Amino acid sequence: MKAELQEKLFQKYPGLFKQKDLSAKESAIGRGVEIEGNGWYWLLDKLCGCIQEYIDCYKFKQIEFVQVKEKLGRLCIYTNYENDIIDGMVWLAGHLSRQICECCGSNEDAGKTQIGGRIITLCEACRDKEAYAFKAKQIKGEVAMTEVHMVLRSFSESRKRQPDIEKAVVETCQNTKLDKEEVLAILDAAGVYVLPGSEMECSIKDFVSSLDRTKITIDELVREVGFRFVISDKESKRLVESVLSKV
Repeated sequence: MKAELQEKLFQKYPGLFKQKDLSAKESAIGRGVEIEGNGWYWLLDKLCGCIQEYIDCYKFKQIEFVQVKEKLGRLCIYTNYENDIIDGMVWLAGHLSRQICECCGSNEDAGKTQIGGRIITLCEACRDKEAYAFKAKQIKGEVAMTEVHMVLRSFSESRKRQPDIEKAVVETCQNTKLDKEEVLAILDAAGVYVLPGSEMECSIKDFVSSLDRTKITIDELVREVGFRFVISDKESKRLVESVLSKV
């Protein structure tokens, strides 16, 4: 979380963040709010307000945060003593955080996703951006990020107009002035287009075919494939539908 947003919380709720000036050895909150994105700021702000209002109303001993962090895509808060009501507030905020994008704060299509070994909660738009940023590092030849963004933006716009993927790829090549091999490498590495006949496509087909379709919905299957293979929701849906159409 940005330093300025953390400072707002520290100044607005000095009692809750009383331990912020301690060393990290004395209290984990000394490291600050350990959340990478800014999307949960409003949730944390509302939670702090509710907790402090409850303490002030019932004249309880001031509770202090020992640690505030993201863990496995969920907001986690540890305090210096337990209180059933406050613990309930913290649990509810943690539960809600699982449906709120950690980056932008949107709750539209937000859910847990795994990127580069990290499990975080992101909306579809931020999930794609994070995946692009991570996967771009793996592209053979270290294509410049400017070219990566240019290709992904052009391909996305082409796909909106052109449902045929092959034609969208050709259009992207024309718009970016890059050859087809470079464009396909970027799209494949970013997880927006799994190359036909590739090892990943075979793995996805095997995975989908192995599942018991009576125990999982198509939407759940699309999310699971996207999560497991770190590909975009749109590409996951295309591949799942392709496999199921042949069953």
